[in-house]
Amino acid sequence: MTIRWGSARVHSIGYYTHLSRYFRTYRQSGDMANAVALWNEISRHRLEVLLAERGNALCFRQRSIVSAFMPKSGGTFLFNRLLQDCNYAEYWWGISHPSDQTAVFAVPDALARYLQGGFASHTHARPSPYNCRVFNEARVDRIWVHVRDPIDATIAAYHHYLGEGQGEGTVAEQRRIENLAEGVRLGVDPNEAGPEACEAFVREHVSFMIGWLREWLEIERLNPGFVHFTHFEELDDAKGLLSRVFRAFDVEIEPFEISPRLASDRRRTDHPDSEGEISAALRRELGREVEAQLAPLGWLDRLAEVREARSAKAACTDPSPSSPE
Repeated sequence: MTIRWGSARVHSIGYYTHLSRYFRTYRQSGDMANAVALWNEISRHRLEVLLAERGNALCFRQRSIVSAFMPKSGGTFLFNRLLQDCNYAEYWWGISHPSDQTAVFAVPDALARYLQGGFASHTHARPSPYNCRVFNEARVDRIWVHVRDPIDATIAAYHHYLGEGQGEGTVAEQRRIENLAEGVRLGVDPNEAGPEACEAFVREHVSFMIGWLREWLEIERLNPGFVHFTHFEELDDAKGLLSRVFRAFDVEIEPFEISPRLASDRRRTDHPDSEGEISAALRRELGREVEAQLAPLGWLDRLAEVREARSAKAACTDPSPSSPE
């Protein structure tokens, strides 16, 4: 079987199946240089398949936004709305290392195709020197980065590795199995879950979240205006959040509404406020660590502005259901 795009004949499906097999082998072994080289070619095939499947439904006139979602910040919720409600199609501009989803490697040809318009991608990418070089070469002039308080994100990660909040259906069950297995590797024992185990996990892993956020704040410090930040606290008005993002990136988009809940959403709907999930003493201790590392980059001022705006809005509106994670 072959796929035709315009008048050009392209490689057979068997050829790409062969490439994909090698790609998986390279990626699983951590050979990201060869994996990136193969994804350059595979991404062309993925675009051809999208064109064959969706044709005129692809909205190339909508600007593609290069984005990075902090782990456990509600990024899956936002990404699902881009696909479901805003007429974007999923297309990967980068590939991640199998043992670290934040180690994303931008793929030059895939990024060029992504930037043609109409695409969205869910990543936890860090601004590595390699990625920044690829972004510069592709003339990416702005990146959307969605973030969350590192302490709260780490608490949410603990529950993630207990298999909680993985959506619905068969895919959700598979995610739950994978997350439980990954949790064991990180020292999370579902048989010993509880406040003490949660605090031990947060104490050990909060530095990971702080580091992820610090790298993007540093990029913005060095390149003012390059990073457009949105925050977990803004998810109680997801339509407003996305509308602000679209304005910031000059995206021409039809009027849209936000789907209330999708089976693919990853969220805990019955969780308590994370303020009460670790002791006040530990939160103060970790808060001092966050302040020491991120305050010089303006994080506390930024977060205070967002929370103040949210409080002002809440004063004149009804409270919303719990936010996605």
